[in-house]
Amino acid sequence: MSIKKSIRILALALAIIIPGQLLSAEEVSITWKWEASQEGITVFRYQLDGEQSDLWTVVDASTLTYESAPLDGEVNHVLYVQQSFDGILWGPSGSYTYDAASYKASLNQVEAPVVASVEPVEAVVATQGAPVQEAAQTVNRNAIELSAFAGGRASNYVLTSMFDSSNTYTDLNPMILPSVALDYIADQLVSFSPTFNLGLRIGLGYQMYWKSGLAGQVHFGDVHALMTLGKTFKNASTVELALGAGVAIPYANLTTAPITAFDPANINVFYGPVGSLSYRKMLNAQWSAGITGEVRMLLSGMFVPYELTGTVRASIARWF
Repeated sequence: MSIKKSIRILALALAIIIPGQLLSAEEVSITWKWEASQEGITVFRYQLDGEQSDLWTVVDASTLTYESAPLDGEVNHVLYVQQSFDGILWGPSGSYTYDAASYKASLNQVEAPVVASVEPVEAVVATQGAPVQEAAQTVNRNAIELSAFAGGRASNYVLTSMFDSSNTYTDLNPMILPSVALDYIADQLVSFSPTFNLGLRIGLGYQMYWKSGLAGQVHFGDVHALMTLGKTFKNASTVELALGAGVAIPYANLTTAPITAFDPANINVFYGPVGSLSYRKMLNAQWSAGITGEVRMLLSGMFVPYELTGTVRASIARWF
């Protein structure tokens, strides 16, 4: 689902002309001013006399002016300004022109000769208006995210009597276990505001356990799906709360001692709720880095608690 946001920039420009004793007669210093067209704008970017992708200057929403260095006053100059909710997707440019001919004509209307003065002569420069433009279409933000680090089986430390109380499964060691996840993220399925969105996270996970008292590993694979609620801040970072569920299958038979390799005739299937809290920071328009803390409870059979785990993973994501 695509969401259209109307993005326009209103502006005025003020040319501050430095006296001839300080600058040559052909030079002017120009101060451009602008303002956001709607609430929720967090950043602006501007560029003088061009719109090259790698030459923008990005400033936060508290900066609403740009003063140029001395410029050739006998040629036109244009400042292009764009605004953004998140520093990733940008609206169309508002373009504000210093008109050399108009400025020169305004000087000719000055009756008294220009004398030395410590105060600059000021003249309003016609901007020719920033035309009303259609907003750039904001599409759903999607990403592929890879995250990895480690966690542990919390139910070996807390609420131990609640989990596998009938001792159906052989206990696993509460050592740190490696954890990896590969997720698809759509973080703007529903927008409550420009910076507050409901999204979806689905993917595959892997955890490796060590069997208590015995050498060898137990491998868990899982499929999970979570709804996300994200809040984006001015510095293009996002805090995301997610809640959902997952299904996990161990590559082993957990009902035997010692635990044996996966037996298709005796598949252990676990399921249960998953919750996470994430922080990510956009590195640029395509890449982000972050960290996620996740809690998962697995159930067996008819809602019988099997384990409670906690995991922390660092992540890198590619957005498109």
